[in-house]
Amino acid sequence: MATPNGIVDDQGQCRFCSDEAKYYCRTCKDNLCLKCHEVHRKSTKANTNHHHLVLYHQRKESLRSAAPDACAVHPGSKYGEYLSRLDETPPAYTLAITEMKQRITQETNQVFDYLNYLVYERHQAVDDVVTLDQEIVRMEKERNQTQHMRLVQLEQRYREFFASIDKNVTIDFLNDRQDFKDLIREPGNNHILPPLYQPSNFNSDILRANMPYVMSTNQSALVETRLRHFDKMLMAEPLRVASFIVGKSSLLYQIKCLGRDGAWILTGESTLSRYNRLGKKLEFVETSDGQNGNPAGIAVTDKSIYYTRTSPNCVCVISQGKKPESVISTEDWVPNGLCVTATWDLVVALQNGVRGKIVKYYREVYFECLTIQNDDTGHAIFAQPWYVTENRVNGDLCVSDTQDNLLIVVNKQGKLRFRFDAPYRYFQPRDICTNAHGHIIVADPYNNNINIINMDGAFIMNINTRPLDLYVPVAVSTDAEQNLWIGARDTRRVVVIRYIHDS
Repeated sequence: MATPNGIVDDQGQCRFCSDEAKYYCRTCKDNLCLKCHEVHRKSTKANTNHHHLVLYHQRKESLRSAAPDACAVHPGSKYGEYLSRLDETPPAYTLAITEMKQRITQETNQVFDYLNYLVYERHQAVDDVVTLDQEIVRMEKERNQTQHMRLVQLEQRYREFFASIDKNVTIDFLNDRQDFKDLIREPGNNHILPPLYQPSNFNSDILRANMPYVMSTNQSALVETRLRHFDKMLMAEPLRVASFIVGKSSLLYQIKCLGRDGAWILTGESTLSRYNRLGKKLEFVETSDGQNGNPAGIAVTDKSIYYTRTSPNCVCVISQGKKPESVISTEDWVPNGLCVTATWDLVVALQNGVRGKIVKYYREVYFECLTIQNDDTGHAIFAQPWYVTENRVNGDLCVSDTQDNLLIVVNKQGKLRFRFDAPYRYFQPRDICTNAHGHIIVADPYNNNINIINMDGAFIMNINTRPLDLYVPVAVSTDAEQNLWIGARDTRRVVVIRYIHDS
């Protein structure tokens, strides 16, 4: 529509019907659509010869050319001010564009703020990792320093110990010992036996007279009293404490409890795993480099894991934070089971064809200090010694002979004490352990039995593992709470039972 000054307001619509303007009448100053343009051109209200119609987009040029410098009605205004409004963007579009720019700016700022937050969090995480890594390095350095100091102290102790020994006597002893070994290996000298230690007899009455504070004790009565006490402690039926399956393949061969810290379990794989009583795997160690065979037997302490290997024949140890290390070479003798004694010595069961023997190695330096092979008559004690353990009550060594199917017990000096055969047919002893009362516990997989005998070889009881859903039991071990861990070979099932009442 026209302004008071005669200038058409730029709305882009037809004056008469509000459709889109296609033409402009310079005479009437009206916007016209295509339909109204024809009506306006033929209008009889005015002389059509004076209607100057142009296309809508050409109207500005005609207004500029026709606009005077000043308005006749309003002398202080100029048509140029209205003409400049034709070149401006409509206010509605300007407001929309302004709002859009503000919104884009606001969203862009939010995106940048979020990116800055992510970068900050990333830097914070990196700082935490760097701090943790520095703490680990510091702790590792302190631990290495502590271990180094302990090794230095241990080395100093050994130096002082060996410095106190007469070296000439030691060298003569080793030379004589080697000469004796060479001598008995010669053909025709098999009858030669090593010298036997015969303790002197003494009068116990004289000993008691000279030591009045020593009380006289009837040993047999004491043993009988202990047996009666143990019979009262036995449960009528063993109580199942836990049951779980270990590993995914292969077979189960041995269990070694570690106090209250669960048990290490040996399977046919190259890894040894430690499980708690709930069946959760706590840790594992790798024993093979991909070329050597898997372990044949294991023994554990608080700080080390010992295991035997048959390719090559040796005994290896894994200390805390270290790789497996071979510490004993058994040469032609195949190592089977082993155990660690109360004095930290290492006892290994060895076999060479039809011959078998038990060898004790001095702790940490691993030199041979005792060999048990023949009895006092010169006959072989073992045929195929496999599992071995120490009775911590009296120091006896308990060995299962898998060829003669006997449980053989020798004292700490290597003298034969007794051979045990179960009071039923087809006894097949395998893994052995002892409890806090000094009783010997041996697994019998052929009969699905766990036999318990006293330290003198008297049969006490057996536990049938069939009601426990456990078949072919080959592994036994006791923990610090005197729970008995039993492992089945084929199913790899481990059952923890309590068979004695708390004392």
